[in-house]
Amino acid sequence: MDRRTIAILEDDPGRIEGMRAALARDLAAFAVVIHGAAPAMIAWLRDHLGETALISLDNDLIDPDGVAIDVGEGRDVADVLCREAPCCPVILHTSNSSAAHAMAQALGEAGWPLCRVVPHSSLEWIEDVWARHVRQFLRPPPSHRVDPTP
Repeated sequence: MDRRTIAILEDDPGRIEGMRAALARDLAAFAVVIHGAAPAMIAWLRDHLGETALISLDNDLIDPDGVAIDVGEGRDVADVLCREAPCCPVILHTSNSSAAHAMAQALGEAGWPLCRVVPHSSLEWIEDVWARHVRQFLRPPPSHRVDPTP
């Protein structure tokens, strides 16, 4: 199965815009699916994990409309992933260090390849750090072509 989708859990409009822009520059071949609530992402992953090339998780989510809906947190998604066979890398892009540590420990023990990116107040971290990790994870492996000439 062709893994051509990047799945992101993020609720901040500025971050979403920055992530989309960073991915559009040199990863436009990948579809990007962004969820602002953990239950929605979990439901989507049930049907689409097999086509997912990379997952990026924030932890602390806020309902943008101020309605008392359960938006969950990145840890909810990580817990679901831990019950699945590792199939793609995961980037933890949360400033919540205790949640990031817990998610990293659980996902790491379950065998998921992962890294942590710490957001800062500006959005520069998206291009400077996050997008670099995305590109490294999704870079095609080097060709091991053998030259038939002696």
